[in-house]
Amino acid sequence: MVTLTYPEVFPTDGQVAKVHLKRFYERWRTHYGTPMGMWKLEFQERGAPHFHCFVGLPESEDELRAWLLRQWFEVVGSGDERHLFHGVDISRWRWGSLGENRARVGEYFARHGAKGWQSYQNRVPLGYVSPGQFWGVWGIKPAVEVIPLARREYVQHRRLTWALDGKNRQRKVRKGGGDNGAFTRSVDGHRTGSRWVGALRSSDGFQEQA
Repeated sequence: MVTLTYPEVFPTDGQVAKVHLKRFYERWRTHYGTPMGMWKLEFQERGAPHFHCFVGLPESEDELRAWLLRQWFEVVGSGDERHLFHGVDISRWRWGSLGENRARVGEYFARHGAKGWQSYQNRVPLGYVSPGQFWGVWGIKPAVEVIPLARREYVQHRRLTWALDGKNRQRKVRKGGGDNGAFTRSVDGHRTGSRWVGALRSSDGFQEQA
């Protein structure tokens, strides 16, 4: 985890901070190639933004840290000599197997990136404007798994995701109306064609909706 922090003087406009992050990314991409991983915006108790970047290390920690310190210092236009030595931190996240590491990182982003997560690090401080996105990815794309479902399986999937949606939002599951929930792509053999379908609750039960 590469952590990027600001000096005593820091931006209070999220658009400015995101420009800094973008310039940092471009310098990394030019020097090492496209970084592979995820980033997340959080806030310190003093109100300053900082970024956590979960990425692979292209070289030894000491050499990488020295390079990152200089780049981040220049990107933010710091001018604070202390920041040149303390603006970047690198910590290895290792718990065991590759699968365990992936699970822990996924859990971190799922928990800390969730809407409504109660933590000062995820609350926008007073006076901070235009925070924008709180997380993003570099060099990777979300995996999409296509699973053909029969009509009965689709309805079961729809009910499950509806229930989970209500649970995750810490509210009671809505009992009627609306098309809130999962969408599934139909395939040849289940009706015809390839289209997006949702489900509506009606007096006759679940019905498909194009």
